[in-house]
Amino acid sequence: MAGGGTFPNNQTVYVLLTLTGDFGETTAGAIANVTTTALNNGVTVSLAKSYGPAATGVNIYEADVASGSAAPSTYHLVAGGPFALGASPVIATTATGGAPPANNPSSTVVLPIAAEASRAV
Repeated sequence: MAGGGTFPNNQTVYVLLTLTGDFGETTAGAIANVTTTALNNGVTVSLAKSYGPAATGVNIYEADVASGSAAPSTYHLVAGGPFALGASPVIATTATGGAPPANNPSSTVVLPIAAEASRAV
C-alpha cells in the first residue's frame, strides 16, 4: 500500500493485468488482491520488466469490496495506462474505466501472471 489513496480501511482491492502491444490487448491473467490496513491507502502494483518480446505495456484493471465480502465480478480500467514495463503505478482510488477484453487477439502472447500488489503499513 501507499499513502495518498482514497481507499477506506479494511477494503479488499482486486487487481488484474492485461498486456498490450502491436497485437492489441490480451485477456486478463490471474487476479491478485490486498486488503487495506489504514484509511486513505493506495495500492502499489509492481509490474515485471518483461512479459515476453511482444508485450510493450500493461493495462491494470481494479475492483474493490469491503473485506470479507464476495469477490467482485466486474473490473474497471485504471486511468493512466498502458503502464510501462517495470513500473510500479499506484492505484489511488476505485477505477472507473472500461472492462477488460473478453477475447485474446493473439495466440502467441502469454497472459500475464498475477499482479503483485502491496500496501504500506
